[in-house]
Amino acid sequence: MNIMKIVRKIVSTICFSAVIWLAFWVVPTLGIFRSAPSDPPLPQNGYALVFFKERIVTDSLPLTMVETGWSAVIEGWPFILIGILYRKGISFVRAD
Repeated sequence: MNIMKIVRKIVSTICFSAVIWLAFWVVPTLGIFRSAPSDPPLPQNGYALVFFKERIVTDSLPLTMVETGWSAVIEGWPFILIGILYRKGISFVRAD
């Protein structure tokens, strides 16, 4: 068997394992949220982050959107793309 075929099989097995790992262990616990643009009062219904210090509420932040699981991936893909492009740019500059 050719050494290149062995390397391709190893790489494809690693990629497949990474996809399975992401799909079943990482993404279901992933979450993304968007905060309200100003400081409105806490909503009657909805989501909010509440900050505690020594069991006393110190601050709160109402949220306009909360996504978990695969819907968080769909909401967060622009940030992932920006990170990838940034890394590619840095590696291009460092290659010279």
